[in-house]
Amino acid sequence: MSPDEMRARLAELTTEADELRAFADAVERGDHDDEQSIAAAVARLLPIPEPKKGFFGGTKGKSRQEQERERIDLVRRAQRSTLILHALNRVNKEIYPEIHELKFKLATL
Repeated sequence: MSPDEMRARLAELTTEADELRAFADAVERGDHDDEQSIAAAVARLLPIPEPKKGFFGGTKGKSRQEQERERIDLVRRAQRSTLILHALNRVNKEIYPEIHELKFKLATL
């Protein structure tokens, strides 16, 4: 590989790493939430148990709606974490090693 090709590849990899980091930031903000997938994952969870009756007849604990919101938030956080993990793993395990190798080769020419 010629030095010009190495520089071009280095620029491509740097751009891709920046794009993946921007994607991870957008996922963390919620820009890439897939609401249909989240709803499907929540539907596959075990049913919400009936609220327990308290000593004086009232229910104790969280309402069904609160529990449902918690489940949705849990699934949403899990999906976001997975997307972020995939993006950052690609950057750290595939792109950065190649960037470092190309920089080393260019420095030794």
